[in-house]
Amino acid sequence: KDLPGAVEIAPGCNIFIGGIDHAIKGVKDGKYKPLDFRFFIGKHEFKNRQLDKQCILGKYQPIACSRPVVLKQCISLPTPLYYEVMELCGGELERISLLEQKKRNEDVYVEFAVDEDIDELYDELGGQSIFDDDDEDDLIL
Repeated sequence: KDLPGAVEIAPGCNIFIGGIDHAIKGVKDGKYKPLDFRFFIGKHEFKNRQLDKQCILGKYQPIACSRPVVLKQCISLPTPLYYEVMELCGGELERISLLEQKKRNEDVYVEFAVDEDIDELYDELGGQSIFDDDDEDDLIL
């Protein structure tokens, strides 16, 4: 909050962007701990309501997500964070996550009560992935 150059990304979320120079100096000076910060590489910027259009088209699904999940330490997670978040959403997003994991033959144990539901969803999607080749940026938190 008191970091010069840092701006809260949404009111009340207590997650900020910017202020990296002051963050580095603060860590070096002992004012902050390194784990007080999370660094994210890459981002999408949308203009002229492009994000709204993409959501309407079903390309993106905005979701509310708790701060601990957003800032979770991602090193060595058993399940990649974007899959975990989709599974936490439940419903169709959970089914799509499990389908994508199954399709990619990752070394992930997928427990799903009715495997036919995944096959049915895959058929509904016409055998197509809902993700691009760079699927890590297809879920917006």
